[in-house]
Amino acid sequence: MYSSLARSCFRHPWRGVVVWLVVLFLALGASQRLGEAYSGDLAISGTESHDGNDILKRHFSGAGAGPAGTIVFRAEQGVDDPEVRSAMGELFARVKALEDTDVITPYDPFVGALRIAREGNEAGRIAYADVSLPPGTSGTEAQDMGRTIEGLIEELDLNSIEGLDVEVGGIWFAELRPPESEAIGLAF
Repeated sequence: MYSSLARSCFRHPWRGVVVWLVVLFLALGASQRLGEAYSGDLAISGTESHDGNDILKRHFSGAGAGPAGTIVFRAEQGVDDPEVRSAMGELFARVKALEDTDVITPYDPFVGALRIAREGNEAGRIAYADVSLPPGTSGTEAQDMGRTIEGLIEELDLNSIEGLDVEVGGIWFAELRPPESEAIGLAF
């Protein structure tokens, strides 16, 4: 069958090209009519993670069900230094004031101490705060929040305090760039 098709395409090349173009356009048209719309929703129903998020929403008011990131900071003078504590407290207050954010800081009275390094050479010098966003926050919105927090760090000029280094972390707050191999594929 394929040999006779090949002979026919060889004898009548323009007819072969036209047939392949018609097949291509029919396939594209069928995929447009039958295919689902693209969605940025990360929830896939029927998975264990989706079921877990449903439990968090139902029984814990959604706490922990949304995207989260961290604000990590290192202070040479220690995270409990009054200047560091005041500056970071201002940042955390500003982040908490943003719409729909929840922040657990290393200065919280009950669980905060768990967010301060207690072992090794950096004990007492490195700490982090958890920043949670509400369920249903898209990846783009989470990235925007990461940029907003970075803007607050710059606005408060925190990295100019001697010995203090502040960074925003977590996959949700990261700037996603396509891998270089994707760019090569798109170029060709």
